[in-house]
Amino acid sequence: YGEDMRPQAVANMLMENYGSICRSAGLRITPQRTGIYRILAASDAHPSAEAVWAEIRQSMSNVSLDTVYRTFRLFEKLGLLKRVDTGLERARYDADMGEHHHFTCIKCGAIIDFRLEGTEMVRLPEEAFRLGAAKSVCIDVKGICSACGMADAAK
Repeated sequence: YGEDMRPQAVANMLMENYGSICRSAGLRITPQRTGIYRILAASDAHPSAEAVWAEIRQSMSNVSLDTVYRTFRLFEKLGLLKRVDTGLERARYDADMGEHHHFTCIKCGAIIDFRLEGTEMVRLPEEAFRLGAAKSVCIDVKGICSACGMADAAK
């Protein structure tokens, strides 16, 4: 993943959280599950199941794509992972469960995290309050990332 790596301290924190949640749920911590989660925890690229499978097979050739998908579903249920809706052909996943939002490049497919300043909630329209009680807000921006924009400008 190269430049799409999370800082090591963040990846370590996510791995500690993984162990705690698995133990609390009474879930066996298998080498396959740990390897899959380690890839997710280390990556800021919001990888697809296929990308994680390609990576895990370098060290565990017996892990199937089906195992990766089943493990992702389990991790989603445990709150260790969330699916990022990109509108792209493949689902992408994020191990960062903290409050943040995504910018998706419609050209290269990059998904970039961003956070709002401070702890203020996004101002919702009145209609949202008539519909129900909002518990969270997710902003998903689609556009052309700065790298693609610069590459287009250089042409």
